[in-house]
Amino acid sequence: MEKIDLLYSPIELNIKGEKGLKTKLGGIFTILALFFFTASFFAFGIDIFYKKEPKIIEVLKNNPSPLFQITPESIAFTLYDQESVIQYEENERKFMAYLEIFRYVGLNRTHERFDIVKCTPEKMKYFNDSIYFSEDKYYCLPNETNIDIYGAFNTYNFSQARIQVDFCKNNTDIENGSIRNNCYSTDFIKKNITERIQMNILMKSVSIVNNDYLNPGKTHIISKMINTDVNTWSRMNVFFRNIEVSTDKGFISSDIENENYQSVDHILTDSIWNNNTDTIFSHIFANGNEIKIHVRSYEKIQDVFALMGGFISLFINISKGFLRFKNHTLIIDLFNKVYRISHNENEERKVII
Repeated sequence: MEKIDLLYSPIELNIKGEKGLKTKLGGIFTILALFFFTASFFAFGIDIFYKKEPKIIEVLKNNPSPLFQITPESIAFTLYDQESVIQYEENERKFMAYLEIFRYVGLNRTHERFDIVKCTPEKMKYFNDSIYFSEDKYYCLPNETNIDIYGAFNTYNFSQARIQVDFCKNNTDIENGSIRNNCYSTDFIKKNITERIQMNILMKSVSIVNNDYLNPGKTHIISKMINTDVNTWSRMNVFFRNIEVSTDKGFISSDIENENYQSVDHILTDSIWNNNTDTIFSHIFANGNEIKIHVRSYEKIQDVFALMGGFISLFINISKGFLRFKNHTLIIDLFNKVYRISHNENEERKVII
């Protein structure tokens, strides 16, 4: 009948008012548990404050409306003799450089032209770390010339820019560009410059540093050397890409902040030989059709406590197992003293167990 008694009275063992056996070793393990609890918070949760180790997902997606803006601080270039590596003198009498923007809607095309001028010291400060030559012989867009490159290249509605460098030609019709009356003849230019011509072009771009919490977009300068000669025109095709950095800045719940950047995606070059050419460089600038998205997320407080809980639970369970093993003999001695059990080991175990 005793075995089916469901209304039994529980028996609790109290030792000096405590419901369990407390030892110095248990106290040491308790202190260690508190220490590991604090240490695990800093180990697992330090990035809540420093924001140095985000979880990163990078995704490429089709971009239906890419946009890149060319400004006077975006591009600069100079021409020099490839053999002597000396910038040309009297550039204005030998070469003429201009930028054209072409806008396409279906088969219809319009264009606008901008003369390229000498860079001012104010503009050149953006390129100082990448300058190979004397800054007073670099060329830039005129002040306050902001050109939007929109739409993906070769789609229905898009625009592209072209920087072209020709041999200087006199011009008296303002509709055909700037008035010029001091150009050397093409034959004279070809005979009085070395055959190989080189352009150093500087372009501003952006790279993403994912572990920089506040300023992930880092501006840098791309420097390219493009070769040509008096009977060849060389082309550099520059494709731009939009970049979006999506950062979850919330400590507990999501708080998304998006930042947008523009960068140079890739560059292709080619050359075409033509002994009658008046053009030596003709560079195309257009948008690619992709956007790169960087998704950054950081540890939240609940994630840290979940990691801490797992670590501390493991430590406590191991400690309890060790303490049960160590305290087994102490508990047997305690029962012997209370119940005065015989010292016969087998009998003792039988009573206790």
